[in-house]
Amino acid sequence: MDILIVNCGLFSPTPLLSAMVVNIYKLRSNIKSFNPSGMGCSAGLMSIDLAWDLLQVHPNANALVVNTDIITLNYYHGSKRAMLLQNSLFHVDVVGYLFIYF
Repeated sequence: MDILIVNCGLFSPTPLLSAMVVNIYKLRSNIKSFNPSGMGCSAGLMSIDLAWDLLQVHPNANALVVNTDIITLNYYHGSKRAMLLQNSLFHVDVVGYLFIYF
C-alpha cells in the first residue's frame, strides 16, 4: 500500500488515526498518510476524492481509504423507537476501500 487515508467525521485524536494504523499494522515508513478527521459527514467523500487525485499523480500506487464514525459518548442504549434514530444514522462503523489505479 502506498497511500493511506483515515478519517472520522466527529473524532480527531492525537496521535492521528492514520499514524496509529501505520504503527499498529507496521506499514512501510514511506507511506503517504492523510487524516482529514473532524470534518463531519463530508469527510468520507472528501477522502475518496483525495485518493482519486493522489492516484492521478502517482499512477502505479495503491490507496486505502478508511472511513469511520465513533459516537460512543452519544450512543443510546434504551428501547424507545424515537430515540433509536441517532443510532441508525450515526453509528459506530468502519469501512475500508482499496483503490488501485489501472
